[in-house]
Amino acid sequence: GLATRELDFASQVIASSPTGAQSLIDEGEAINPNLPESMQNADPDYPFVLDGEEFRVVRTAEAVVKTAEVACDGATAASGMRSATLVTVTVTWSSRKNVTSPHVASQLFAPHRSAGTGLADGVAVLAVKVSGNEEIAGSTGRSGVSVKATAAGETVSGVTDSRGCALLTVSPGASGADYTVALEGSSGNFINPGGSSEWEQPVDNVEEGAWRQVPFSGFERAASLSVTVHNLNESVMVARLLPASAAQGGERASEIKSGKATFEKLYPGAYSVWAGDSDVVAVTLVAGEDASIGVTLK
Repeated sequence: GLATRELDFASQVIASSPTGAQSLIDEGEAINPNLPESMQNADPDYPFVLDGEEFRVVRTAEAVVKTAEVACDGATAASGMRSATLVTVTVTWSSRKNVTSPHVASQLFAPHRSAGTGLADGVAVLAVKVSGNEEIAGSTGRSGVSVKATAAGETVSGVTDSRGCALLTVSPGASGADYTVALEGSSGNFINPGGSSEWEQPVDNVEEGAWRQVPFSGFERAASLSVTVHNLNESVMVARLLPASAAQGGERASEIKSGKATFEKLYPGAYSVWAGDSDVVAVTLVAGEDASIGVTLK
């Protein structure tokens, strides 16, 4: 009963104002708080008296904060933003009777915005997660990728961390805003499954105090392929490349110069290569690889 009473009091404080949660945290270890006259006892260590028993009540509160990793991977808060306030109440008593351990009760309370305890007024967070293709690269994070969010009159930039996560704090205004989040893949020669180093996606209706996840899945380091054509004749001018997956784009052709054709900015994966009436040669390109193969005209 004493523990429940103290948790109820904490709930009232947190709900009373945007800074209520922080005030409980700032108190630190509150010993024997909220002692009513009807429950006062002469012993200062056990000042609560209830049904003839003497009790001691200790309340603590702490902010539960989510990390950038969790924000990008599916949790409900961004780095530095409180997802909850954890209040813990410990009750001990003088005689202990047949109980050898104290009674401990905890409860999580929803966040309340205020400076230092959550998102500041007027801002929102875009949690951008950039990952590799599972089949090709084991879904590893993409670090060092430049990320940019733009809206009318606002541009916010960042760089992904070792987990492939970038947190962008934006200011959507009281009426909210629509953003465009873009990856700048020229650094490290990254491309999307369509073979483009520029990758954008819209994030609509971003409101103050919100956080939004923006996933980019399958951003890979581009590969290249050099094809040497043997028994070359004047009738054959180009070599052709066909990806095994339609997600990698369609068929491409490259002019044969000095017996060679070059294909650049290829998305990693399996391809078929041929020139004129040559046999089709299969090749699997690894992310970032500069591969070379040969085909022979019949």
